[in-house]
Amino acid sequence: MKRREWLGLAALSGCGRKSSSKIRVSVGDRITMAPIYLARERGYFRDAGLDVEFTVSNSSRDALTLLAGGEFDVALFSMTPATPNAIARGARIRVVAGRETLTPGCSDNGALHYRQARYPSGPDDASAWPGSRIATSGDGLNNLFYVDEVMAGLGVDRRKVEIEKLGYEEALAALAGGHIDMSIGGGRPTFLAGGLPKGVKRSDIVERTVGEYQYSHVLFGRGLLDAPVERGSAFLKAYLRGAAGWVAGDTPRFIDDFARDNKLDVDVIKRSCRKSVSTTGEITHAHMERWLRWALANRHIEQPVTSGKIADTRFIDALRNAV
Repeated sequence: MKRREWLGLAALSGCGRKSSSKIRVSVGDRITMAPIYLARERGYFRDAGLDVEFTVSNSSRDALTLLAGGEFDVALFSMTPATPNAIARGARIRVVAGRETLTPGCSDNGALHYRQARYPSGPDDASAWPGSRIATSGDGLNNLFYVDEVMAGLGVDRRKVEIEKLGYEEALAALAGGHIDMSIGGGRPTFLAGGLPKGVKRSDIVERTVGEYQYSHVLFGRGLLDAPVERGSAFLKAYLRGAAGWVAGDTPRFIDDFARDNKLDVDVIKRSCRKSVSTTGEITHAHMERWLRWALANRHIEQPVTSGKIADTRFIDALRNAV
């Protein structure tokens, strides 16, 4: 069995750090982390009496392993096969809140870039797909899910294309050099300080095909799942204050640092649409079930799992009932 589909035995056995008053949070090095950074910068966690510690992880699989092992208490990332696989095997981790949604006209997820010379009429032309070389990025399989959805919508046989995995910057370079024909990954072209390479365009076909779709969540490990519900709900309340601030236009210093480190146009990021972020934390179970059916059909997960098994709504319910 491949490592990406199994967690380490130590993680699943419950071996890990002892309990601590500090809440250890795994975050990604992405723009979409802005709400939780905003919550920390504005003191929302401190106001709730919580001591939080962030650790940056660029691999959701590694973060999940550490979450299951008790090294982290919270993790923020997209759905990955390791999550349902681990839960089915007894791991004490659960999805506790919805975080982000693929939103037509307002999303940084599932960006599709293509070589205009290969698709002169754009990727909506199904006849141009056979023989295409397509790259997907990210480790949560969402981009592979998106390309499957688009091909199904166009009636394109997946066996007629070649799909490989490349990083976002690698994919853009490969597109510019004509080594691949299309890439699906994160990022808006206007965020790039230098713009897209010549002859490379972006299409919104993923957003139009998939529609509004919740793809990212907040997960808790046993440190919060087994603590009084009030502790976990206090964390979510503080986080959602940050999400509401981000949607309303407030911006953490994190964005300036992120733009500088990744050579992005910070002013464009600050002016970008932010309504793809959930301010309620409600979990859209229908979207999770849609992904789970796809993952099972394509053998990315080991057995059928329902969203009710993966999600724990006690914390969001407590916030709703407190209003």
